[in-house]
Amino acid sequence: MPQNANTQITMTNGQKWALEAKSKQGWKCYFIERDAIYELQRHRNQFRQQVQNIRGVIEVQPDYEHLKQMFLDLYDKVGELCDCPVCMEEMTKEQTAVPICGHLVCKTCKEKMNECPLCRKKY
Repeated sequence: MPQNANTQITMTNGQKWALEAKSKQGWKCYFIERDAIYELQRHRNQFRQQVQNIRGVIEVQPDYEHLKQMFLDLYDKVGELCDCPVCMEEMTKEQTAVPICGHLVCKTCKEKMNECPLCRKKY
């Protein structure tokens, strides 16, 4: 841990670290158990390993065709019309475009633009 003019770290008895910090009221001493530090490091390492394991299972980039099909299936179930966020016209299933980013616009507006009007991701 870096030290500066406002902090001092010392080992007290082999089991505790003392962190002295300068405050408006003067110096305050905080004791940190060595075992607590080791326990936190162990939990951090376990968490990092779990994140690595999850990254190996989860597909980072969703398949565009799969995403589009999921939307169309949901659209069939809901059966409601959506409004285009650009022109505010109602979109039927046939008029709806699903860009790679997953935001919905009508096909007419999508053809006039080269990026998503909501997130600015290039088509």
